[in-house]
Amino acid sequence: MLTAASLPHCAVCGAIVPASMLTGPAACPACAVRSMAEAAAADHLTALLTPIIQQWAAHWVEAGLSSSTLASLLELEGNQWAFTDPLGSLNTQPPC
Repeated sequence: MLTAASLPHCAVCGAIVPASMLTGPAACPACAVRSMAEAAAADHLTALLTPIIQQWAAHWVEAGLSSSTLASLLELEGNQWAFTDPLGSLNTQPPC
């Protein structure tokens, strides 16, 4: 006999996951869609930024800065988005 406790639950929000959806880590439909959207957003951001970052890095390496210094600057810039949120929407997480 199946009980709610024996059914698979979403690893993100805890909702019960239909068994037919279990092809990887347990995720409810809403969390699975959000996860796919996040992956697509990351891929899109990489595609947009790669040529810009490559030009920027080439310029500053030629000016004498190290790759590790530039990597640190990129990390700091990325972390600033969590604090400044220029779009006013980066800290909101829609519920599942």
